Amino acid sequence: MDRIKHTGPKLWTNLHESVISMTSDLITSGNARVGTILEKYNETAEDIALLLSETLHSQKKIRPCGGKWSITPVAFEKTAIIETDHLNLRWTPASSETNPTFIQDPKNLLFAQCGAKIKSLSIYLRDRKKSLKASGASNGQTIAGAISCGTHGSAIDFGSIHDSVVGLNIIVNKNKNYYIQRASRPLMNETFAASIKAKLINDDDLFNAAVVSMGCFGFIHGVMLETEDWFMLKNYTKNITLQDAELLMNTLQFDAVNLPTGAESGQRPYHFKLLINPFNPTKNPKAEILYKKPGPDKYIRPALNDESTYPKDALGFIAKITQNIPGSDRLTINLLESSIFPKDIDGAEALLYDTFSDTSLHGKTFACAIGIPLDKTHQTLTSLLKLIDNHGSIPAIFALRFIKKSNALMAFSRFEHTCVFEIDGVRNQKMTDYIKKIPAILRQNNIPFTFHWGKDNPADQAMIAEMYGSDLQLWINQKSKIMNSPEAAMFSSDYTDHLGLGDWTPEYEEYV
Repeated sequence: MDRIKHTGPKLWTNLHESVISMTSDLITSGNARVGTILEKYNETAEDIALLLSETLHSQKKIRPCGGKWSITPVAFEKTAIIETDHLNLRWTPASSETNPTFIQDPKNLLFAQCGAKIKSLSIYLRDRKKSLKASGASNGQTIAGAISCGTHGSAIDFGSIHDSVVGLNIIVNKNKNYYIQRASRPLMNETFAASIKAKLINDDDLFNAAVVSMGCFGFIHGVMLETEDWFMLKNYTKNITLQDAELLMNTLQFDAVNLPTGAESGQRPYHFKLLINPFNPTKNPKAEILYKKPGPDKYIRPALNDESTYPKDALGFIAKITQNIPGSDRLTINLLESSIFPKDIDGAEALLYDTFSDTSLHGKTFACAIGIPLDKTHQTLTSLLKLIDNHGSIPAIFALRFIKKSNALMAFSRFEHTCVFEIDGVRNQKMTDYIKKIPAILRQNNIPFTFHWGKDNPADQAMIAEMYGSDLQLWINQKSKIMNSPEAAMFSSDYTDHLGLGDWTPEYEEYV
């Protein structure tokens, strides 16, 4: 247990400075320095299991915390937080540890410890000419944190990072160490589960509940990812006509438009994103269009910057102006649009790892992401533009990304094709008040919606029940398969209780 250190009461802050509060015990964790990678992993698992058992005996709560990227308090608990970002082991399982039904190349599997960051996993895979299937806009999240809150990119026919997960190693206490995978696609065998001293569980409902679980299903110690051969992304970032943008945002029918993308025009992209200035909505919007190509025999990294989302100083500059000059949101956004939006790119090629690379933090920024059905995108845009007219200006821009529906019960990408409607800007009261008005506007227009778990949102227990329907109860029911009521309480927090995620039901018999 010397690798688990209790540092006592600490002021805890996430990276975007939206959560700043005291926790009674900030716990750090690390792996042993000697031994095989499997020995290190299992020793840490024993340490974690003992810590959880002690926490349970004390009737306290505990929250695992990764890269601190979540803007909501989902990673915060006032009693105890365990930081996991030094738990970063990863390896490729042996082919003898896979089931005969897995006919793909076993080298496409990657087992990652919870604190391994997306960047480090991408480097590991790049060196083996492999790649993650999808990425968020940045690479600083830990793998367990990224999947637990549904981190997404804009891979229109794939989905989010968690959609590449095929197995989870979850620890509940010293007597409950599980490896969970789908019964409909059980990739790993008993040999692998035994190697990490876990009980093998093949259960679709349990897996689909646990993969996006906001820290409520236990301590996710390891994540099995299915990767693929490395590939290039050819990037065209240009303005497209408003007419084409309006058609694409509701249909993704790329064969019906003539995009400024050279020979690829008319083909279906891997990734599609629109950037819209809400104060000049009739202007041709900026589009980010990425086409997938086979990876090269040899790769030379391009010159990179850290402005894949927004230039690093633009939002900070806007914050200073709008805070000091009331009512200047519209003028400031219009004047600085060219600085906020990315520069034009005409066919530059890079790996996924280099396309979505290091992103600078912007301090107290505001970020909201709403999931809506694809065919409701233009109606949503119109409604939220009208809300600005009625509510008053906000220091923000809109971005539209598109992802495939997830099988995860609590993934916010619930629609066959989900438009992720993003509202990014400066953190102030006007933004908070604006976001609070959005659910009523969407209901009035009969637009189903969800909110990203890790970004600013106005959700409460009733709204979560509205958004997820019967899947919420199914998700809650799955907890009782791997934990009892006191254990479920240990992995809850004030925030998850506020959302109704701390509930537990005795309807199912536990796996023991």
